[in-house]
Amino acid sequence: MPEPVSGLLIRPEVRWDHAFTNNRPFIAQRDNNAFTLGADAVLTF
Repeated sequence: MPEPVSGLLIRPEVRWDHAFTNNRPFIAQRDNNAFTLGADAVLTF
């Protein structure tokens, strides 16, 4: 790989949150589940 790309680290994240209570804290109080997709990148030099 080229030198700048060899120091690139991409870290994906998938997250599921669930409220085990009777309230609905997610999506404007309409749901007790929430999914989040995210990623970050680290470039070392």
